[in-house]
Amino acid sequence: MYFIGYHGTSETSALNILAVGIQARFLPPTGQMGRGFYVAKMNGTLPQWGARTATEIARARLSYFTRIVGLLTGNVNNPWIGNAARQTILKIYTVRPLRHVKWNIMNPSNLEVLKALRYDNDGPGVDLARDLQWLQMVVPPEEIQYLRARRDDGIFEVPHNWCAKESPI
Repeated sequence: MYFIGYHGTSETSALNILAVGIQARFLPPTGQMGRGFYVAKMNGTLPQWGARTATEIARARLSYFTRIVGLLTGNVNNPWIGNAARQTILKIYTVRPLRHVKWNIMNPSNLEVLKALRYDNDGPGVDLARDLQWLQMVVPPEEIQYLRARRDDGIFEVPHNWCAKESPI
């Protein structure tokens, strides 16, 4: 298997993915780059944003008491937070090279991705060291059958199969 990246979601969705696999019927109808399964290259900012977004509605319904306990103990140790409000990060692997994925740099907070379109004497306005934290891959529904998920164990892995075989469009 090839490790390709991280996916942030709710504990409820993570348990479903781990039990039955990633299924096209559960994919949202739209997304930033169309319908598909979104995978971040690096753990951190982007998968955390995905997990926060996936749990936003359930977290808004939490009582004030539950939120305070979560701040004091951490949400993982808070017994009053249900699985729909728990944030989870999964590691995503593929069993064969993917051929029809899309990928881009996404930064929802301040739209700095637009600077990648700027050209000047120094070339494009891309800072790869910083922008890699926003690099995401979108696996189309027809290729999710090749994906496998595991819980993030905290051990850093280098993603494979990112730019060599995928379609940039």
